[in-house]
Amino acid sequence: MRIRSNVVLAHVPYVCALTLVSWLCASTPAVAQDTQKTLDLEGLFVEALQKHPELRRVREGAAAAHEVPSQVRSLPDPVFRFGAENFRFDDPGLDTATMAGLVFGIVQPFPFPGKLPKRRDVAEARATVSDRNVELLEALIIERVQRSYWQLHFAERASDITRVNVEIGRASCRERV
Repeated sequence: MRIRSNVVLAHVPYVCALTLVSWLCASTPAVAQDTQKTLDLEGLFVEALQKHPELRRVREGAAAAHEVPSQVRSLPDPVFRFGAENFRFDDPGLDTATMAGLVFGIVQPFPFPGKLPKRRDVAEARATVSDRNVELLEALIIERVQRSYWQLHFAERASDITRVNVEIGRASCRERV
């Protein structure tokens, strides 16, 4: 609706109607206000850090990363080998060809000197990085909880201010009528 400047309108009915609509939209029962619980920010931090699924996954990954250095500094597992040599395909058997036989063996690979300590150092560095990732994610979660808390606080305060404004509008409408 467009209001022209040359038309004089009585403002009282519009203010009362606007106040009534605002009151109907913004009012909440008084019982609900009494039963609301206050939120403890520290309690919200603790709950978020305990129950966040991504943080739980990252913590488990960090715990697993701390187990790796002890594993990489040890020698690789020995390998048991079994084989057959010099068998003829047309007449298989152990005594059909000279030098035919079965081969058994155990092989233990030894890495180049200095590689095991370097692998351990790399694994320890990865464990440290995973610890930093846990700390970073904890800080992000705390920041998100804190931001949400203050947004909720702002919304509640805005609702309270609107409620007070509606009451003031009602009072001024009663005085004018």
